[in-house]
Amino acid sequence: MSTESTYHVTYRVEPHPEPLPREHVPDGWGAADALALISIKRLEDGSISYSMIGLDGKSASPMTDVDLLKAWCAVSGYFASRDTIAEPFRELAQTVSDGVRRILQVDKVPS
Repeated sequence: MSTESTYHVTYRVEPHPEPLPREHVPDGWGAADALALISIKRLEDGSISYSMIGLDGKSASPMTDVDLLKAWCAVSGYFASRDTIAEPFRELAQTVSDGVRRILQVDKVPS
């Protein structure tokens, strides 16, 4: 088995503590106030490695684990409503979303 790592996607995130006007965002690029990213590496043995990183663009510092968790949980509500996902997975996503709302005591998971 090879120990050399190869990749199919590379990424770079640039913070802009001073807001960047939309017209200065290059065509085809996204823009946001903060970014949470899940990096996925498929290993030769069939296993998968995940890491989650986040950047707050205003402060140019890493997002806290709590903010990353809130973002992840907010996404669960999105998946709960998707018709492209099998029912057991939508139920799981809804359970996560409901649990987070209950724990945070809010009607909607903060985004």
